[in-house]
Amino acid sequence: MDDANFNPYEHRQVEGALSNFDALVFLLNCVLGTGLLAMPLAYKFSGLAGGTALIIFSTIVLTYGIHLLIHCMLETARRTATGYASYTDTMVYSFTQGPKWCHNWSRTSGLLVDVVLGFSHYGISVVYIVFVAYNWKQFLDYYWDTIELKSLIIAVGVCLTPLFLIRDLKVLVP
Repeated sequence: MDDANFNPYEHRQVEGALSNFDALVFLLNCVLGTGLLAMPLAYKFSGLAGGTALIIFSTIVLTYGIHLLIHCMLETARRTATGYASYTDTMVYSFTQGPKWCHNWSRTSGLLVDVVLGFSHYGISVVYIVFVAYNWKQFLDYYWDTIELKSLIIAVGVCLTPLFLIRDLKVLVP
């Protein structure tokens, strides 16, 4: 097949795809979630001028990185004539198409992407758990005796574990 004319979107089979509204809800949740509530603390530590400059800089870098990643995933899917290329597939393919010294590192790069994504998702989950536990602690300390934050973090983590195990994003939209 001529890969220049191959359109991965025409060959993609997605079960339970998100609608535009669902994607917007997830975007707002990620952007306006804990990050927005942590903004005052970020400005406290960085200052008004430094915080503004760093937010603009990090937004540009992150947006460019996401754009580059999606473009590379689409190009990998097009070149391999598949409907979808995962992060791992994209990394492995990119390393096999690069200089010869990169070829030996292709599988390691794919594993590295999985490890980095795993740790970043774990870190995001931990931030939410600590955020929720800290807010519950403030509420419970007002009405009852002081409760240790570590105990609340464990309790919230156990309660939220079933939600973290849901793989179908369509189920999480409501």
